[in-house]
Amino acid sequence: IKPLIYSKPESFNESIEKSISVLSGGFNEKQQLQDAFAEFEKCASIDIGDAEEPPNLEEDMRFFRELAIEVDGIHPDWSGRTDFIMPIALGMNALAGNPVNYYQLQAAIYLHDVGMRFMPEGLLRKKGGFSEAEREQLASHPNWAIENINLMEGWNESAWIVYQHHERFDGSGYPEKTAGEEISDGAQIIGVCDTFYSVMIRNRKRSVLRSVAEVNACKGKDFSPKWVDLFNKVIRIQQMAGQI
Repeated sequence: IKPLIYSKPESFNESIEKSISVLSGGFNEKQQLQDAFAEFEKCASIDIGDAEEPPNLEEDMRFFRELAIEVDGIHPDWSGRTDFIMPIALGMNALAGNPVNYYQLQAAIYLHDVGMRFMPEGLLRKKGGFSEAEREQLASHPNWAIENINLMEGWNESAWIVYQHHERFDGSGYPEKTAGEEISDGAQIIGVCDTFYSVMIRNRKRSVLRSVAEVNACKGKDFSPKWVDLFNKVIRIQQMAGQI
């Protein structure tokens, strides 16, 4: 299957270098980081008690987390992935004023790749050279959400987020090539965070800034400019707090 960020022409590398230049200035400006952190604290203080709670919230959420831990263990590159993505995604949502129900987003983060549990191990560990049938098989994993999460009371929004998390802003994603604001906010958030994690794994010997720049190079293409800007703020906050 195609990696989350595809092999790009030379213009893509130029975009990365430009992004690094812009971002490095932002990362080094202490006042800008402090302002972003203050904004995050203000938004994060929104009372999530107003968020509608599914009827079996605590029991279901424990089950979802157990599934996420299991999925994180099926591939050597996925260890700790959920715990890495979770604070970034919830932080982006908080900075946006929590447009996505907090519990639905949290559940979707836990469940977004559970469909991968049903793929053959050899296919998951394959490095490349996929047949068309193998590509289609891997790309079918979001369907698990519609087929299974929808059966659980109160998690329809989460199911839709999981179903759409590989859609892309320019319509190049899957499973339905949905584009722009037709993609749910939760799916757009997870799309950015999941890609960032994949790039971080691929760029083990490079800086965090390089990985952030690769995400920014896809701004307006794979990802909504709005969500990339909020992603940048969260990463700056995490760097300031020493978490990345």
